[in-house]
Amino acid sequence: MNNPQQKPITASPVIYDPETYFQQREPDRAVFLSAHGWQGSEIKLLNEDCAFRRYYRIKKDNKVSILMDSVPDTAGIATPGHKLSDYIRVGKYLSSLGFAVPRILEENEADGFLLVEDMGDTTFRQALDSKLVDGQTLYDLATDVLIGFYERTNVNDIELPLYTESHIHKGRRRVIDWYLPALRKQRNPNGLVEEYLKVWETIEQNLPPIKYTFQHIDFHLQNLMFRSDANGIAQCGILDFQGAMRGPLPYDLVNLLDDARIVVPHDIDKACHARFVAALKPEDQEGFEAWYTVLKTQFHARVIGQFIRLAIVAKKPAYLRYIPRLHKAMRRNLDHEALHPLRDFLKDAGLDFSGSVADVTKLDETAELISPEAF
Repeated sequence: MNNPQQKPITASPVIYDPETYFQQREPDRAVFLSAHGWQGSEIKLLNEDCAFRRYYRIKKDNKVSILMDSVPDTAGIATPGHKLSDYIRVGKYLSSLGFAVPRILEENEADGFLLVEDMGDTTFRQALDSKLVDGQTLYDLATDVLIGFYERTNVNDIELPLYTESHIHKGRRRVIDWYLPALRKQRNPNGLVEEYLKVWETIEQNLPPIKYTFQHIDFHLQNLMFRSDANGIAQCGILDFQGAMRGPLPYDLVNLLDDARIVVPHDIDKACHARFVAALKPEDQEGFEAWYTVLKTQFHARVIGQFIRLAIVAKKPAYLRYIPRLHKAMRRNLDHEALHPLRDFLKDAGLDFSGSVADVTKLDETAELISPEAF
């Protein structure tokens, strides 16, 4: 699909401020669009994600598509788990299995540009908030997609990174790296992170075996598009799948039902959990519940520290408003018997998750307390 006659795209300078970076890529976007017949088109910025990536709706005559402008994979500021090359190959794999992912119309992987199918404006979150579709229907549909992943994918058919060797798994340390200094208003003592990770190592070693399967890794309502003109699981358009991994079976369900940004009603949570487990083979149900709670705790430990990191590094303090939900989730998780060693360690470190957002909002002071080795 690349045009071999197109002009080479100018090299964009490596700049760490996203606004400046994407402003300076405007000529590059114009070259890419012109090379594929979209010169003079209407361009509207839609959104950006936590990675160095932006999305634009492109309109010309009666044609509409989405331009993805991403930091090239070779750039030093590329976000882990957000390679464009992975987006392309994982997308093609999921499409071959009948999942609804945006079709790639044109690509220039080397320079970080894709032109993809426009799946509309309605995310599952928007459909829920606007009451376009009721919550149980949306969550059932999302759960059915996860059941589809379980039934249709085979981790031997596509190369995927391993969850336990990934930045996602490593991120469980962020509650210590970022949240604890923000809370205690002091630097972490030497060796604390290492002690914390040893506790996790012991917990994981004592868990029953669990099947490792295809995991989207970022499966939540904002990454799912509601497609009213489709049927079955094709009603769910799937975005942001480039970080897919070979991971423990419950991970994506945790991500769907325990997103800190939205409170899932208990009846929906319980119904979707049961729906997913009922679809599993009996041998894959064994150990599921213990792993589910452990993965929830790792997820929340990563996210609560990540929200502090985003507030300091990316200047996005809005995420701090979700911390009370994470406090509640962590207290509930740590009641599980398998996690009592972690509960005791965190309590000794001064973390019982009983505080308020006000305890961690002095970001300028916190920035000075973060270790250079923090993840």
